[in-house]
Amino acid sequence: MVSLHTPPLRVRQEDILPLANYFLEAFAKDMGKPASSLSSAVETIFESYAWPGNVRELRNAIERAVIFSRGAVIGPDLLPGEMTQGPQDMPREKPVEKTSGLSLPIDMVLLKAEENLIRDALSKTGGNKTQAADMLGISRFSLNRRMNKIQSRE
Repeated sequence: MVSLHTPPLRVRQEDILPLANYFLEAFAKDMGKPASSLSSAVETIFESYAWPGNVRELRNAIERAVIFSRGAVIGPDLLPGEMTQGPQDMPREKPVEKTSGLSLPIDMVLLKAEENLIRDALSKTGGNKTQAADMLGISRFSLNRRMNKIQSRE
């Protein structure tokens, strides 16, 4: 078995725009859309974004932008909110509370945070799962899977 180590996208800044343009061209061709390009604002956002989801997040952002694009230039309005909001615009979470001197297990904290995000998105979209999934930057299938996981632990 061969093991390959590929550094995360956030430390390979020089790869971000070539990968974005590759995905842009591929998705435009697959979807029968006109050849697109990234606006300079989008390029700046991409170069300064931390990419916690790595290349998969970049791919998904480009795919979404191509799906919703109406013209030949991809602008910031077609990007997921977390990419266009500055750190000052991001909602602040309450610090993790401690019980009996021990902090909560990280899995429980993450599940609760995920549940809160999903409930909030569904509330804002009037229960529309497709819109909630778009708001969260995930597929409807992923939203359903996550909701089932939350329901199974209740």
